[in-house]
Order: sequence, then C-alpha cells, then structure tokens
Amino acid sequence: MTSSGTKSDDVLDVLVIGGGFSGLSAARELESLGAKFRLLDSYEDHLGGRAYSYDANIPEGTKLRYDHGAEYVGDAQNAIMAQVKKLLPESSLVNGASLRIPYLDEVMVLNQERYCFKSTDSLFGIPGAPPQLGFLAAVGMIGALAEMTIIEIMIDTMAPWNGPSWLLDLDKIDVWTWLRGKKWVVPTVKDLMRISIEALLSVEPSQISPYYLLWYTACNDGFLNEINDDVGGPQQYWLATGTSSLAERYAEPVRSKVTQGTKATSIDLTGDVVKVETSAGEVILAKKVLVATSPATAGRIAYQPEPPPARKALMAQPMGTTLKCQIFYKSAFWHDSNGLQYDGYVGGADYPILWVMDNSAADGGAPHVLMTFTVGSQLASLGTNPSKEEIVTFITGTLRDLFLDDRALAGSSEFIRLDHYFWTPDEANVGGGPNTVFMPCMLTGDAGKIMDQSWDDKVFFASAENAKSLTPISTSPKYEIFGKENLPQYDAQNVLLGTSVPPFYSKYSDMRSDLGYMSGAMESGRYAAHEIAASLGIPEAIALPKPCANASAPPPPANPLEREPTVEADIAEAILAAIKTELLGPGGPARIAGFRRSGLAGKDGLSAFFQELVARVLSARGHDVSASDPSHALEVLRHVRDFAATCGHHLVADGKNAATNANANATERLRAHVDDIDRALTKA
Repeated sequence: MTSSGTKSDDVLDVLVIGGGFSGLSAARELESLGAKFRLLDSYEDHLGGRAYSYDANIPEGTKLRYDHGAEYVGDAQNAIMAQVKKLLPESSLVNGASLRIPYLDEVMVLNQERYCFKSTDSLFGIPGAPPQLGFLAAVGMIGALAEMTIIEIMIDTMAPWNGPSWLLDLDKIDVWTWLRGKKWVVPTVKDLMRISIEALLSVEPSQISPYYLLWYTACNDGFLNEINDDVGGPQQYWLATGTSSLAERYAEPVRSKVTQGTKATSIDLTGDVVKVETSAGEVILAKKVLVATSPATAGRIAYQPEPPPARKALMAQPMGTTLKCQIFYKSAFWHDSNGLQYDGYVGGADYPILWVMDNSAADGGAPHVLMTFTVGSQLASLGTNPSKEEIVTFITGTLRDLFLDDRALAGSSEFIRLDHYFWTPDEANVGGGPNTVFMPCMLTGDAGKIMDQSWDDKVFFASAENAKSLTPISTSPKYEIFGKENLPQYDAQNVLLGTSVPPFYSKYSDMRSDLGYMSGAMESGRYAAHEIAASLGIPEAIALPKPCANASAPPPPANPLEREPTVEADIAEAILAAIKTELLGPGGPARIAGFRRSGLAGKDGLSAFFQELVARVLSARGHDVSASDPSHALEVLRHVRDFAATCGHHLVADGKNAATNANANATERLRAHVDDIDRALTKA
C-alpha cells in the first residue's frame, strides 16, 4: 500500500503520454529495463505523432504511402537510420537526391523576381541559389555564414543560457531585424535565408531570435547541413512506406501496452503518486509520468498544482504553422515543360508556396506527386477555415506560376487530386508543426532553463525539441574546431558508399542530436527513459552523460564580432585580385567545378576557399590569421565576414554606390574585379 491507501499493484512505474517517436523510444527502453508502464496516444489512426502517414490509393491498390507531417531523413541521423535499415525493406528508402540528377532545371522566386536556372549551374554549388545573383551575392552569403558560424561555435548546446553577454544579447532581437542590419547582404540573399529559416521551422524570421536559430542549427551539425536538401543532408530521403509505418514497426515490442485514441486531460502531482485522468474517463496512477510531446502540446494538459511561471512560459511558446499538400498528376509534366526539365525542387520567399519537392514513385511510374509547404504569413493569407476548393485553387495556381505551365492547374487533364493537412493551433492533437519554437528572450531565460528539467521528480518531458543523446560521441557541448569527423561519403549518383560506415558525426557537438527531427525524438525518449529509471532506482539505467569541463579550449575573452564589419578597401581589393587570379588562371574552371561539386560546406567548396585565401592575403600583409588554435580560427572567420561587409559597403547599398568621393576610385577598382569574376563564372 502507498501512504494514501492505494494498492501498489495498481500503480504503474511510468505512464508515457504521447505515441510519437520520443514516446515509443522511451517505451522500448522502459520495457528493456523491466519497468511497469503504459503508453497513451491521442491519435486513433496512427502511431508516430507528427509523423503522420496516409494511404492515397493513387493508383488504386498502390502500397506507396504519403506523409501529412514529418517525412525526411538523412544518413547522418544515426538513430532513425539505424531503425529504417533494421525494420523496413531496403526499397523503402527513396533517395530524392539521386532521383533529381537527370532533371536539371529549377525555379526560385527571390525579391519578387522569378529565376530559372540549372541546378548544376547554381551559384558556387549552393542548392537553390540562382547563378544570376552573381559573385557579390555569394560574397554577402559567405560573410553572413561566417558570422553565423562564429556564433554557432560559441554556443553551449546543452546550456544555451550560459555564455558571455554579447552572445546572449542575440536572443533579445529577432532574425529579420538582425538580417536587415546587414546592408552588405543583398535582398535576394536575405530572401534565400528567409526560405531556409521558414523551411526549417515554419515560422516567420520575425518570430525567433538569431540566437535561437543558431542554437537549433548548432544542434544539427550547423546551418549549412540543416539547409541541405540534397546529398548528405537531413532531407535526402523519404520513406515509400510512410513514416507511420516505421513507427508501427518500431512499436511492436511494446504494442500491447499502447492505448490509442485516448488523451491525458489532467495530471495531478499533489499526492504520493501521480494521478492522470484521461478523455476516456479513466484514472491512472503512476510513480512517474513522461510527457513525450512538444512543449506546446504538453501545455494543453491541465495540471494540479498550476505549473510554475517558467514552465508556463515554456508551454506557451508557439508552434510553427504549416499547410502541407500532396498534389497528384497523371504524369510528371514538370520533367518536360516548355523545353525545360524541372526537377520539382522549386520555391519562393514571401510566396504562396515556400517549398516544393518531387514525391513521385522512385521507379518513374505512377503516381506523380508534388509536395508543397505553405507557412507563416502566406498561410494566413488563405484566411480562416478555407474551403477545399480555395486551397486547391491557391496551390495549383501558384504551381502554374512557378512552372509557367497550365498543366499544373486543377482544371487540366493532368490533375488528379490534392490532399492537404493543416498543422496549426486548430489541429486537434498537436496544435501546430513541425516544432515548438522559442520567441526572443525565451531560450536564454527561465523558459529555456527548465526545458530539460523534470517537475518535482514526478513528471518528466521528452520531445524532438529538447533532444539529448544518451551515448554521445562528443565530450563537449560546443563545436570542437579540431575534433574528428566521420561524414557520409557518396558516389556520383548520390548513393552512400559501402565503405562509408555509421555512426556519422561532425565537429559539432552531438550531446544534443538531430534537434527537431524524428531522429532527435528517438534520442530524447531514450535519454528520458534512463533518467526516469535512475530516479526509480532501477540498477540497469545507463548513467547520463556529463560534459567534460576541459573538453574544448576556452572561448576568446573578447567578442569576436564587436568591431564594425569592415576592413580597408585596399585589403578587400587584394583579396578580390587573388580570387580573380585563382578563377581566371589555368586551374580556374576546375576550381569552379569543385565549388559546384562541394557547394558551400565541402573541403573544395566556396567557404573553405574564401577562408584559405583571406588568411593567405592577410598573412602576406603581416596579420596573424593562422588556424593553429580556436581563437585564430575564429579570427579567420571574422576576417571573411569583414571582407564581405567591405565589398558590400562599397558596392551594394540598395543598388546605389555607397562610397564617398574620397574612395570612389577604390569602389571603381573593386567593381571591376567583381565584374571580371562574374565573367569568369559565366564562361565556366
């Protein structure tokens, strides 16, 4: 008997609330640890939570499934890829990066202008970046990314509320204000950044801080990895079986302990054991409760006593809002449209459709499907409770404008059907998607500090939003500049090489891993299960990892971004001259081809090229910018940012010459260099 008179046989060790991947992962661990538990899930028709598959039945009888919610996976997501390969047929994994190879044409709408280009000609190999933007846009992008990398490197991913004041101050402003302050970044590049942010989080850049954004990306191997929808990125594959099918297979060892279609309506912590009331009228008693949902979804449950202010603030943070559509056609008309072969990877900033991906059958047969996302203010433009007809008109009309092809329209002979799902506050069980996000000042405040904590050692929390690794490879919660890497390697068809063996890891800390993704949810659930097991005194519980205080060199004492991002015009001119020499010399075409193969992040990519070249020029002028220790590596990145800002100061300024009469000659020389480099790129 408990002190309240309840029979101990009636009391669970753990009640798990939520049948997404975090709840299922926790349940599997609790089962292996011998704990007495149950799992409640509010959805009747699937397991997986925000991973929500359905049968389109086009063509009739097909086994191909589609996803209303979470869909994409990547090789570097170790937890989920291990389960995909263990539980599903090999044919389930559809390699979108490989299927796009034969079709080269893409469309992006940036700064309200439509750009059509070949993916192989994308600006320095940056997916989605039109080559028409030119070298100056690439310089601004590299400068902005250098600054973002500096910030990522400095963030403590496990305790982001800890850090120097200059760093934490970045949580006090919103991303859009931060980007607008960078006059040296052209509007088209700001729009590329906007697309990336909205695609990641389904919120407007004005809703989050740059600090939150870069904490999020630092927990996912960096911004460049996050925005990579191609080979090696977290959106390379989707599952022909649907993600819910993976969840069902994953749940098999604990299926008898799962109750679907039942919500936890209230949680009472005031007694010796926790009392949970459900939508079915049941009262469940447990020593511990694991709320395995997004923080915002956890806020839909009533609690006794009232949550403390910090936890209330955490649960009050918004979720992204998304309209996700699957549009079915009789043929993949975009592969042959007005003489062009579109790969289906298109989109636009501040545009009715943010992002499009081709979700057609991998064998080239029916069905032929385009998947679309509409988020933020563009979703609001549809109004409240739009009809199905209004949604179809809105989406297919926008696809028609993207492809300039009337066959995209609902009235065409090619159109079959549009299926849609709203991840908004009106969604019955989750209330938005893909994730709960932190508004400015929240991550570094009391709400952020409580996200990893249990409530009175009775109620614990797990979700993709606070993903923590139980067995990380890293010993530091920060980026390790000289850390080892094991990144996936691919052949020319974007297929993972057999010699490239997981687990994969980068120099970014994996103490939080795959934050916001299905893989991160698995990690979080496993971590929470052992946290609870330790609290229950179960001896088999794995000891939770602790960051090593001396695992990485201390950050430089000064703010590496404190000075104005400018260098002398003559230094910028020398750097541009060196770039021109590299690109116009005998090895120029091969160098440019290397950029296009490696994009921004690869060892032969544009970012590495800029860093090496800027360091070389400055070293020749007596500056100590070697990368022999972390502070010097940060210095190199700062100089890259400063070079970009200087070029922008002279050459951008809203299309006008920002130079004064005193430095007009310097501006003219810089512009001549840029024009020469653009010509070299065009020829290449």
